[in-house]
Amino acid sequence: MRPYLNRALFHAALTRRGQTFMDAIPEAVVAGNLESVLDEHLWIASQLDADAITCFPRDLRKVLGLHEGRHRVHEPGAGGEGFHLRCHAAMPFADAKVENAATSGEDRLRTDDLRRSFNSPFWPHVLATTSLGQEGLDFHVWCRQVLHWDLCPTPLDLEQREGRIQRFGGLSVRRALAERLRTLTLYDAGENTSPWVILAAHAENEFRQDASGRSPWWTCPGESIDRLFVVLPQSWQTNRFDQLCHQRWLYRLALGQPHQQDFIENVAKLPDDGRQQFALCLSAWKSGNG
Repeated sequence: MRPYLNRALFHAALTRRGQTFMDAIPEAVVAGNLESVLDEHLWIASQLDADAITCFPRDLRKVLGLHEGRHRVHEPGAGGEGFHLRCHAAMPFADAKVENAATSGEDRLRTDDLRRSFNSPFWPHVLATTSLGQEGLDFHVWCRQVLHWDLCPTPLDLEQREGRIQRFGGLSVRRALAERLRTLTLYDAGENTSPWVILAAHAENEFRQDASGRSPWWTCPGESIDRLFVVLPQSWQTNRFDQLCHQRWLYRLALGQPHQQDFIENVAKLPDDGRQQFALCLSAWKSGNG
C-alpha cells in the first residue's frame, strides 16, 4: 500500500496540522480503522467469490495501482479543444483513461479493472456511467447511492439501474445489520475471529424463521439505498419518479409474461384490490391456494 498512500493528494490532506507525512500516515491508518475496513472487505468478498481470499493480494495490487484519470473539459460556448483535468475520486465507466508514468501518455482502462476498483474501499469513490453499466454488473459492495441524471423511460430500466447496488450483501444491508446487531457482535468478538463472522452467525440465527429466504443478506429491517435525481424548478421529475416506482410494482407482476407493457397498462387501470387476482404465488414453501 506504500505507493498508494505516497501521493501528493494524501500528503496535502494529512499534513495540514503541521505533522510530518511519516507521522501523519500511521495516525490516519488507525483513526480511519483501515484494519476494520480490510476485514469487512475480505469477508464480503469471500461470500461473493470462493476464490476471493486467494486472489486478494493480486487484485489488491491492481486496485491500488489505479492512477488518476485525465478528462478533457470543454467550457460551454468556448472554442478550442478544452483542457485536461486530473481526477482522483471519480471516473467514467466507459472510455476511462489513466496516466502512464513510463511513457508520459495515457492508457485505456479496462472496464472490468475499473469495476473491481469501484467494488473496493479504495479509489474511485464515484463512478459515472451511461446505460452501459445499467445491466448485468454489480456495484453494490461499497456503494449504496445511485444518482439518476435523467429518469428511466420504463420501470424495467429503473429496476435494472437500482438493482446494481441493491443486491446480496450490499453496503446498505451490511450497515443495517451492523446497526441492529452491534452490541451482540462486539460482546462475542474474539481476538482471532473476524467480527463479521460473528455478526453473520447472529444474523442467520435472528432471521432463520424468514420463509422468503431473502433475509438477512438481500434485505433486512432498516435497509435502504439512497436514490437521488436532479430536480430543476418546475420539474416533473418527482411525479415521474413516483409513477415509475408504482409501475415497477406492476412490472414485477408481469415478469415472465408475454407482451409485458400491454399487461402493465391494463392492470394499472384496475383498483388496488382488483390486481390481486393477477398475482401468482410460486412459493415452494407456502401451502394452499394463492
